Amino acid sequence: MKVYVSKESKKEETKSTAYSFLLVSVFGFIALILFATGVLPVHVADYMKIMLCIVMGVMLLIFFVIGIVSLRQLKTLGTQAEKENDLSSEIISWFTSTYSAKDIDESMDEEVFDQDLYFKRYEIMTRFLSKQYPDLEETFLDHLVEELYGKLFEENTK
Repeated sequence: MKVYVSKESKKEETKSTAYSFLLVSVFGFIALILFATGVLPVHVADYMKIMLCIVMGVMLLIFFVIGIVSLRQLKTLGTQAEKENDLSSEIISWFTSTYSAKDIDESMDEEVFDQDLYFKRYEIMTRFLSKQYPDLEETFLDHLVEELYGKLFEENTK
């Protein structure tokens, strides 16, 4: 079973990744330069110093590239997050203006026990949303149904 992760969360994770990798690579390069020039008082054999500088330099370069690639993805993720938020607002607005908790409960075909009520309501809400928005990704649809369920039924019990 897949878990829904919003585009906004992905954007924040990518932002964190970009800044972390860039920061580590820049400070690492500074430390590596200080080590290679002898400013840092670490005494090792010359062949070890060369080997260490090459290996660490390559690793820090890879970190820097990962940071730059992550920064470039931020713009795309920002646009996607904005679109997803707009779509989510549109769907929630449409659903709450079209259906009420009473409409969903009246759509049940048979008598439902309390322990099964949530699942039956969830199924009906999923069907209504899928009918109006057939192209929604399954995890996004589940997320929306959960949010709508909270708005319609949990507010009514307070």
